Amino acid sequence: MTEQTLSPEAVYEEADGCGLPYPTAERPYFVTEDPLLIKVVDEAACIPSRAHPSDSGLDLTPIAVRKQLRSDTWLLGTGIAVKPPLGYYVDMVGRSSISKTDVFVSNAYGVIDEQYRGELMIAVTVKPGTDLASFDIESLVNGKPLVQMILRPLIVSEVAVVDELDVTERGDGGFGHTDEKRA
Repeated sequence: MTEQTLSPEAVYEEADGCGLPYPTAERPYFVTEDPLLIKVVDEAACIPSRAHPSDSGLDLTPIAVRKQLRSDTWLLGTGIAVKPPLGYYVDMVGRSSISKTDVFVSNAYGVIDEQYRGELMIAVTVKPGTDLASFDIESLVNGKPLVQMILRPLIVSEVAVVDELDVTERGDGGFGHTDEKRA
């Protein structure tokens, strides 16, 4: 497989100082300067792709059951590893069509750190009420995408431990507190 990269600068006008092309009416999204690198680690892998150019995520297809973690949870291999552009990371989130299956993404989404280089795994758990005795995990290895990868900017901050935080109107109200105030 030969590497092919289309430079955003060759196609779109650069934004002042930030290195990303301005969104336009024809392309209302930003394009990274460097590509998301994908390494095939299993020849059965399906290369992630978008159904439409402006789709947020790249569809990711499980190719094999790699490991059972519990009686109702498995790791599904994708056959690929990635290297996000510097300053980015990847989220793996369930596609809307996952709701048509008997599973959900175990931890809601998977954060793939910028430095991780192993095979991307999809952790899935069988939905409550599903008969485990008749459930076939192999049915998910069917050539259909299950999750999508979304490239996100990496934002980090220093951590400071303080004795007090500023007082706000909301204060420490949470878990439905706003709804209680409206009633």
